[in-house]
Amino acid sequence: MLAARLAAGEAEFLTLLAELDHRGGWAEAGIVSCAHWLSLHCAMTTGTAREHVRIARALTHLPLIRAAFAAGRLSYFKVRALTRTATPTDEADLLGVALCATANQLDRFVAGVRTAETLTDINLRHQRRSLTWRTDTDGSILISLRCSPEDGATILEAIHHTHDHLTTTSANSRVDSRNGADGGGADRCAADSGGTGSVGGGGSGASDDQASAEPHPGVRVATRAQAPGKAGRLAASRLDALVLLCAEATLPGKEPGTWKQALGSRRSETILHVTLDDLATAVQPRTRTPNAQARDTPGTFPRERPILPRGSEATGLTRRATRRTAFPRERRAHHERAARAG
Repeated sequence: MLAARLAAGEAEFLTLLAELDHRGGWAEAGIVSCAHWLSLHCAMTTGTAREHVRIARALTHLPLIRAAFAAGRLSYFKVRALTRTATPTDEADLLGVALCATANQLDRFVAGVRTAETLTDINLRHQRRSLTWRTDTDGSILISLRCSPEDGATILEAIHHTHDHLTTTSANSRVDSRNGADGGGADRCAADSGGTGSVGGGGSGASDDQASAEPHPGVRVATRAQAPGKAGRLAASRLDALVLLCAEATLPGKEPGTWKQALGSRRSETILHVTLDDLATAVQPRTRTPNAQARDTPGTFPRERPILPRGSEATGLTRRATRRTAFPRERRAHHERAARAG
């Protein structure tokens, strides 16, 4: 067959190329490598020339594959795939697979062999698993996770399932709010005409992709000027799904709801205890001075105002005690001050 003769000719060409590379016959003025010489004298692109040199070098250590290639039993494409992973120890086994498989099947088989892992590799990967976190300067928690593909698939499946639940719930709540506001007439007209209904007082309606990227209704989002892109909204909604998944979980061996009670002690809170009488009498009208304009801007409190006292009787407002767990840097600073004082 012509294909077999072409394969035999390619095998002879690669054998001569390996000899040229071994003897350094490509060394000429201005030539920097054997692939450079091959590209210059045989009209090949640089990538094709490098591939030919790689195969020629590999065949010098694979006598069985080289013999089958010279006999026309293997094509150049099969030899190219075999030389990516074949060694003198497993050459016979791979040759048997190549003789009874197509070139596409052999490519997929070799790709699987190259990505296969030994038991030592799996154990080493298992030992490298970790979960670390640190607190950023703005109080954000940065979490880094490394796990096996099986554990990662379990975590991602739970996040995707919870994310789909949040997306469906958020979409249903928006549809119900629109139908309750105008009876659903505007949405039905928009759906019949192929347009989009208005949401939030004149904005364009959200598509399915946008709906999947919106965060949970209970999560505070940025303003329009600071709003992240579509990828950022999708990542934030996945984080909402992870938070909900952890918040709804039950600790092993604990009663349901125990974890939620423990979460309250980890959140920092500022609580002001005041009575209605204190609110009525503590702040007295002041005479406005010319330089007080900057202090009396809305949302600010002048420094001259007294601190509201903590009343013993609460009428209308309840008093409650709270606590929070100190951050690691706060605990370190406390220990350093105690050591210096002692």
